[in-house]
Amino acid sequence: MSISKLRLSNFCEQNGLNHNFSALRTPQQNGVVKRKNRSLKELARTMLNENNMPNYFWVDVISIACYVLNRVMIRPILKLTPYEIYKGIKTNVSHFKVFGSNCFVLNNGKELVSRLDSNFDECLLLGYSTNSKAYQIFNKHTVRIKESMHAVLDETNAQKLGKVPLYDYDYA
Repeated sequence: MSISKLRLSNFCEQNGLNHNFSALRTPQQNGVVKRKNRSLKELARTMLNENNMPNYFWVDVISIACYVLNRVMIRPILKLTPYEIYKGIKTNVSHFKVFGSNCFVLNNGKELVSRLDSNFDECLLLGYSTNSKAYQIFNKHTVRIKESMHAVLDETNAQKLGKVPLYDYDYA
């Protein structure tokens, strides 16, 4: 037995997990995974289409869809969310905001061209940081994704009203 297999079996034994393998060449046993992936894909497609966002944001959208589903989908038998099962604490969703909503972040001065430039950059909310309480945002001015705790969010979703144009950035 290799060292990695021994570590895995010790980990499973210490945490009360039963590690089972599926039979070779039997995709019928992948039903749960396929349903989860289908749910993620449909949610991501809906989020992109609803906000008129380009498809190159699909990685961020899948990430936020998984983040949300793990905190709101209740397992029928246990009456708990996957997050509650894994962490052992109650899920807090008070920080959830509308995906794709406009937000504004204070420009720290590095991107300013002149003194008359705006102090704020317009951004889009893409998700939540996994390491802190920050938001992942897409800065429309710098065309970059960054994390910020100091974003002022406008959740009225102006894109649905046609006030914000579609973004055709060349993401290279």
